[in-house]
This record gives sequence, C-alpha cells and structure tokens, in this order.
Amino acid sequence: MKRYIFFIAAALLAAVSCSKIYDATPVTQEQTPIGFSTWNETLTKARTITDTDFKNGDKFNVFGSKTLESVPSVVFNGDEVSYDGTNWNYTPPRYWDPLATQYLFYAISPSALLPAGMTDAQKETAATTGAFSTAELTFDGTVAYDVLIADKTPITTFNAPVHLVFNHVASLLDLKVKKSYALKDATVAVTAISIENIINKGTYSVSTYDGSSNKPTVSIANWTPAASSNTNSFDGATGTVSQYGYASTTAEEAVNGSDLFAFQNFVVMPQTLVAAAGTNPQQIKISYTITTTVGEVITHTDKTVAFIAFDNTDNKVNTDPAAAAGWNPNTHYTYTLTLDANKIEFTAEIAEWSSTVVNGYYNFLI
Repeated sequence: MKRYIFFIAAALLAAVSCSKIYDATPVTQEQTPIGFSTWNETLTKARTITDTDFKNGDKFNVFGSKTLESVPSVVFNGDEVSYDGTNWNYTPPRYWDPLATQYLFYAISPSALLPAGMTDAQKETAATTGAFSTAELTFDGTVAYDVLIADKTPITTFNAPVHLVFNHVASLLDLKVKKSYALKDATVAVTAISIENIINKGTYSVSTYDGSSNKPTVSIANWTPAASSNTNSFDGATGTVSQYGYASTTAEEAVNGSDLFAFQNFVVMPQTLVAAAGTNPQQIKISYTITTTVGEVITHTDKTVAFIAFDNTDNKVNTDPAAAAGWNPNTHYTYTLTLDANKIEFTAEIAEWSSTVVNGYYNFLI
C-alpha cells in the first residue's frame, strides 16, 4: 500500500516550535491532508530522563473527529501513525474539511496498547470524547510500557499540523544505595537487593480531561490491577558502596554522588501501596556486609523496608503524602538507602517526571 508523507511549510514550522516536518503543498484547500507533529516538552518518551525526542520507528494510535452542524463524526478510529526519523506517516490520508467547525484529536503511545476487537461504538466514543481503555499490560520495569497519553487537542484553525503533547501515565522509580558518614572509611558490599510484591499487571483507562489544561485526568484509580497473577519481584544491581550519605550521629549531611543504582529508570504501574502491617507490602529486601577499618565484619541478611513506611509522619523535613498513598502517574520517585551499622536511613525524592524534587526521609532500625 502506498505510504503518504506530509511536509510542513517553513512558515508553519516557525509557529510550531520543535515540531517535526511533514505536510503537503495543497492544490486546493479541500485537498490539504491532516498531518501530525509531536514534541514532549518537559516530559520524556524514553526512560532516559533528558531524552525528549521520538525515535525512528516509534508509533502511536490516534483517534479524531470533526464537527459538522454540531454533529461529530469519526475521522480517525485508532489509526497507527509511525515516525521514520523525519516524518510522521499514516495511510490512507485524511483531508481537512473546510465545512467543519472543529476537530478533536486524542492519542496513545506506543501503538498496539489498545485492546483487540474494539467495537465501532467504542472507537466512536474514543474519537469524539477521548474515553478508552488499554489492553491488559504487564510491566517488567523497562521502557516497554512507558505509556503516554496525548492531551485533548481541539483544532479550529485548519491546514496546519496537529501538534500533540504527550504525558506519562506510568510511574518512574529509582533506588540507590549509599553508606552512612560513620562508615565512610569502611567497605560496604551489597550482596543482594530486590523490590518485592510489585503489582505489575493491569489496564489503564482515561475518561475525562481537565477543563482548563485539556490534560487527561489521571490518578492511581485509572489503573485496574489484573484479577490474578499480578505481583512480581525484581532483582537489582549489587556491588560495593563507595559514596557516603547522611551522617548517622550529627545533623543531616548530604554528599554528592549517586553511587550504586540498584534500580534506575524503572517504569512501574501506578498503584496504592499496602500498609506495612498488611499482607505482602511492596518492599525493598536487602542483604549487605560491612568490613570496618579494624577488620570486624558485620553481616545483615534479608533486611526489608516497606515503601509505605516513608510517609508524612516524619517531621524532620517536608515530605510528600503522595508517597504514602502510592505511586502516582507521571511521578518520579528516587529512593536512597543509606546503610549504617545499626539502621537503614530511607530517603525519598518525589517529583513530576523530570521536575523539581521534594526531599524527605524515614529511619529504619535493623
């Protein structure tokens, strides 16, 4: 089947900062094809925090409708749009209707996340209101399910590219390890670390969009866990901890250096965190040894820290109640375990995915 590539004129490119180039020089207004551009602004499509570009081979599904005499009709019903490194392509082409009063566009990336066998009624609903659900997704911590939903995009000025802005609806988790200031001269070796009982299967649905920003109204409640077999445990990187972190006996003293990243850019399904006293809390399990300067060896095996234990009850610093409620969509959680001879200091930085952090910590006796 013939593929169609559209190019934006230079004047239009100036009006759409950082957009991709693709549109066609029309013969008449009626023959102007509808094209798409994307730019992720402060968010990222990939796991790499600073990477804002879509890549060759990336794809999204698009829904769209036009309004004629106050009646909406479907124009795109989940069509796949693919990026070849320069242009966004789809087939067959659709053309702007000069008699329409408005178009609406919605999209989900990557493609192929929609359930198989969507009915015509479901596609029409998605095209006219942006309400749809995904198929059941299984999160393995990687970029594979860095799910992105485009803002609701109303268009009243035709013949320009449709500029889509995507937002994350998954959560991002980093877990790193330091040693306490008291152990700065000791050797601390992490021999095993994992995160346990993570809900990793579920479906996502979007039904409403914020009236002022047109962003999807996203919360943990948008994610529905699978009925069974929906928890997993993941092993992280282990090794020697060289950087030291918060002092164990004096005022808090942070030292620069990320040190050992046990988990980095780990994409997880948003979920409510289980209370520490409940069954199967989401937790970190860690084993490590400490060799002191006088040759004493201290071994800690299978120590656990529940994520729910970091909450807003610690009044030493400002903390974020969202950390106690659960992992929220479009939120980046960076946890630091500072290992000491007799305790673990659990620190959290909570931010929008690529934004300013909020700091807090919680101490755990071992």
